[in-house]
Amino acid sequence: MPSFTQAAIKQSFLKLLEQYPISKITVKMIVLDCGINRNTFYYHFEDIPMLLEEVIEDQIDVVAGRLPDECFLEEGVIILLSYLVENKKKVVHIWNSSSREFYEAHMMKACEYVIRRYFSATDVKRAQKDKEELYVNFLKYELFGLIVDWLNQGMAFDIVERGNHIGELLNGILEAGR
Repeated sequence: MPSFTQAAIKQSFLKLLEQYPISKITVKMIVLDCGINRNTFYYHFEDIPMLLEEVIEDQIDVVAGRLPDECFLEEGVIILLSYLVENKKKVVHIWNSSSREFYEAHMMKACEYVIRRYFSATDVKRAQKDKEELYVNFLKYELFGLIVDWLNQGMAFDIVERGNHIGELLNGILEAGR
């Protein structure tokens, strides 16, 4: 369980990430914002990239916590995409940073988590056990591709609406495959 100070550092970083690209955020800015000294920061985190990794993992856990135990594909997709929209500035600052590769890997894990949660709650898993991994990978890459497309187009389209349509389409494909 993270300490109070660790949580305060993460909150300050998230607040600054809303305003600045990662390349402009310094340890000095973080410690001034949360009222600690530099040594305290370095006691908890080696550097800003390590802090960013932990923050991304925490945010993925937040999204996972929003998913009901049993959810429809569209529901899980909408929850994930809505979270990205709620945090647009942070997402774009991370996406445009040198930590993009790490972010992509975690975003892929989040996409897979949403898809696997769907399969665990439906009879698709039981009906087509031999095709489950194929379906999971296809849907995971489709969802990830939608997110990447949205980011690369400058968040110019309504990703939640498009995600809902894609979720309906994919759900129909899965239903037809039974």
